[in-house]
Amino acid sequence: MPIDALPPAPSPTDSRADFKLKSFAHVAALATWTTQANALAANVTALEASTEGHAAAAELARLGADAAADLAGAAAGATKWISGAAYSEGAVAWSPTDFLNYRRKTAGSGTLDPSADPANWVPAMSVAAGDKGAADLNALTTPGMYTFAGASNAPAGASSGTLFVARSGGTLGQIVVGPSGFVHSRSATGIGTSPTWTAWRRSAAITDNAIALAGGNADCSLGNYFTETVSASRALDFTNVPFGPYSCIVEINHTAGTFTLPAGTVYANGSAPVFAAGKRHLLFFQRAQLGTAGWYVSALPNFTP
Repeated sequence: MPIDALPPAPSPTDSRADFKLKSFAHVAALATWTTQANALAANVTALEASTEGHAAAAELARLGADAAADLAGAAAGATKWISGAAYSEGAVAWSPTDFLNYRRKTAGSGTLDPSADPANWVPAMSVAAGDKGAADLNALTTPGMYTFAGASNAPAGASSGTLFVARSGGTLGQIVVGPSGFVHSRSATGIGTSPTWTAWRRSAAITDNAIALAGGNADCSLGNYFTETVSASRALDFTNVPFGPYSCIVEINHTAGTFTLPAGTVYANGSAPVFAAGKRHLLFFQRAQLGTAGWYVSALPNFTP
């Protein structure tokens, strides 16, 4: 829509009569000019919105075509992979048709398609024992989540479980969640050169579960409170003892026979109480951190059953 030109504006050099005539004509025309200008602005805004709409529709059409191509590839058994990093060791690729389908590159570089080079790409979120040295937790230094079974350098009592790795340069941390639900952690420095690993530490845990001993064996990876019925000669023992301070209680129903305590157990002043058959006993064990003793033990013996 064209905008009509305004009449000549008044000028200081005009005569009084001409100045007056031009002023009235110019001001009167401003109303029409304003209406036409507003209409033009509205048209421009509408055209702009229309253009953006067409662009958005085109983008949606493009995305729809890409999705259709991906789905068609999936239906045909093909997998399209997209990488978020350089195609070298440690790179991760995923399938846009299955966002839970990840692959991690374990060796080599330059191969863009994990399906074309399966030997050097493994599932990034679930690495079975034997893949990329997963049988040894010291070998898992690439950030990610792994599963393992029968692996060496695993925490005591957690020969299988899930491992989480976080890394920044040559320093990393590992966290293991074992089948019992306990969490273990450790760290390392010098990754890539000469690694130095800390010992595994189990998160503090207080369990309300009373764990029955198996033939006198207390599996410390299972908890802190154990029960045992002694009806014949029985030797008590500890396995899978966590690193560092650890304490537990053993409740014994002593019906007959005798029992011996784990190797390295010491009583205060070297004096052991008399444990009478037909009674119940509470034994409190604390793993020694100083000296040569393995365990400090105190006892509340001979409760009436």
